[in-house]
Amino acid sequence: MVNFFKGIIVVFCGFFLLSFLGILHAQAASNSDSIDIGVTVDNSMHNIPGTPAIIDVYNITTDYMDVLIEVEDLYAGVDIDVVLIATRVDNGDSTILTYDRVPNGNAQTELDVSGLLPGTYYDFVVRYSLDGMNVFSENSNAYREKTAIEPPVIDDISSVDADSLTLDVVIDPRFTGDSMDYIVEVTNEDNGDDYTVQLTKTTSSNSVSIDIDNLDPGTQYSFRVRYGRANTNYYSDWSNSRNTETHIKTPVIDETNNVTTNSMDLLVEIDEDLSGEDVDIIVRVTNQSTGETFDVDFSENVDSDGTVTFTVDGLSAGTEYEFKVKYMRDGGSVWSDWSQPKSERTDYIDNNETQVVICHNDRTITISSTELQDYLDEGAYEGECQQGGGTTPPETPTDPVDTVSGDTIDVVKEDEEEDFKEEIREVIAPEETKNIYQTAGVIGATAGSIAALAGSAVPLFTAMPGAFSSSIFLKFIELFGIIGRRKEERNWGVVFDSVTRMPIPAAKIVLSDVFGKEMATTYSDKDGRFGFLASPGKYKLSIFKKDYEMVTDIDADDLYGNVYNGGVVEMSEEHIILVNIAMKSLAINWEEYAQKKVKQYRSSFSMFKKYFFLTLYILGFVSTCIITWFYPNTFNFVVLGIYIILFIYQVFFKKKKYGSIETDEGKPIPFAVVSLHDENSNEKKRFAVTDAIGRYYLLADNGKYKMKAKGQPVSGEAFEKQGDVKVHDGIVRKDIIV
Repeated sequence: MVNFFKGIIVVFCGFFLLSFLGILHAQAASNSDSIDIGVTVDNSMHNIPGTPAIIDVYNITTDYMDVLIEVEDLYAGVDIDVVLIATRVDNGDSTILTYDRVPNGNAQTELDVSGLLPGTYYDFVVRYSLDGMNVFSENSNAYREKTAIEPPVIDDISSVDADSLTLDVVIDPRFTGDSMDYIVEVTNEDNGDDYTVQLTKTTSSNSVSIDIDNLDPGTQYSFRVRYGRANTNYYSDWSNSRNTETHIKTPVIDETNNVTTNSMDLLVEIDEDLSGEDVDIIVRVTNQSTGETFDVDFSENVDSDGTVTFTVDGLSAGTEYEFKVKYMRDGGSVWSDWSQPKSERTDYIDNNETQVVICHNDRTITISSTELQDYLDEGAYEGECQQGGGTTPPETPTDPVDTVSGDTIDVVKEDEEEDFKEEIREVIAPEETKNIYQTAGVIGATAGSIAALAGSAVPLFTAMPGAFSSSIFLKFIELFGIIGRRKEERNWGVVFDSVTRMPIPAAKIVLSDVFGKEMATTYSDKDGRFGFLASPGKYKLSIFKKDYEMVTDIDADDLYGNVYNGGVVEMSEEHIILVNIAMKSLAINWEEYAQKKVKQYRSSFSMFKKYFFLTLYILGFVSTCIITWFYPNTFNFVVLGIYIILFIYQVFFKKKKYGSIETDEGKPIPFAVVSLHDENSNEKKRFAVTDAIGRYYLLADNGKYKMKAKGQPVSGEAFEKQGDVKVHDGIVRKDIIV
């Protein structure tokens, strides 16, 4: 039994000794550099791998790039798991990609990254682990790179005008809905000058319309465009180049002067912007009696006031002609449209001169005998023009006769009454004064027409400060209630003059956080509009415009609504910042401006202009009555009919087209707000702003309204007044006395 226990003890001790020796051997093996099993493998692979590095990024496209990484040397030729994290710099969104790779002998491997957004900066980091071990290294260094932007394409140039046009640009559709910065290179091909236009637009499709203003008329331009994500200063390559030529203004024949028996001068308004330049002119002349039409070419230099004057000769005596004009800049390729037609009659040949029919420049015309030699010296010949040459005997000259409905009237003294009429005619309207009476009648009828039309037109705009561009004009038309209802919901704010309520273009607006860090910058457009798409947070706005300062003592405006006063704007969710900004002009004193306008409106010269047309109208009417009584021909009856029509219009149809606001002393109140409200709900329906001499123009649906007026006289206290008004014919013309 004792030996049995001894044996057990010996076996147990032997087993314990062998186990102890095995542990020592294992520890020795773990401390050795390698185990020779045919391939040398570092046992430290079972620990955390060394930090990788991003060596390079290449093969960059709009949505793809290759990333080259380098791992720890001992992982060369070994399967590893790689994780790549791509983070957008602009919004922090991250994408995680995984790869199974075997690094090359330099411990480097390439990762293909796809599905990226164009024109976007990304930060890339990588980490890796031995295949299947899930023990990853630390993240690599961050490597920043941007994807490419597909260059835009100028697809078309549309809405070409004398000083503006629209570029229709196609961009990458993946930018739809994003805010993009655009740079347009504008080159004047006529003189080589070039400049750039920068703007920011948010598009709803891959087609973008870019308006270009302030161009020269009749000028050849070329355009290129590049674009990129807003506020990144990273842009695509330039687009294709597109060329076009701006249109030129339609000329206006202002008047005819120096009318003779065979010539007259035309004064034509071209374009003041072309003053000092040469223009090619075509005058289309139509003989109203025969229907014959011919063109006359001129080359003239435009005067400083934008007009040209030239003489059209070779006309037939006592004949009415119609003239139309078009022009083109010297060396240009675009003709203007034809002007409005202008009619004028050449003078009749005096009774003591002989009429001669000649052929001049292949046209048969009638001249006086005293002018014959001059025309013969120029190659004309007596008689009517004949095909293939030759002449025909001229018709026997006859004195002009008065006609009524085409029938010749012989003045025969049949009785004493006719004799008395002839004696009166010789005293009041002898033959040689007939043209004077006719001219006076035409001038009076024209003056009456001008006065009637002027009284029917919208009177406000000439008394408003500054010139109206088409876009500002349409804006105020909308505000005055001429076009539709003003939309209650807008996706923009407006920068406006606090006195005149006119929009202020090209104002710089800076969006910053509450610590003063600039977040974004934009400029108001030609209608004063601007906006920012902001993330949740608190912001402040700063605005800069030459000769203006921001008004901070008002919170609301009757025309624009809420007004930003310099405080903090808090956004609880991502949205467009919609605030209006009021500014005060430092260059113009509107009180002095209004006083000046009122003084001009009530000046002696204005009174003279006011009654000048009335005087011409009355004198013309009297002259027409006299000349029609003594010389009852078609022309005189037509002029008399015009007077009758004007009289009926003035008495029965003409109505005042505007209202006014004045003090009880008769002084106009400028820049006051007039509004119409529903008589039950008090909801504002229409509104307008008075001009510098207190007038307003307001359209509204027929019905009853509450009318409110609010403003301040040039020298006086602010007022607010309301009352009831009934609209009958769609126009409010109520005069308000404060």
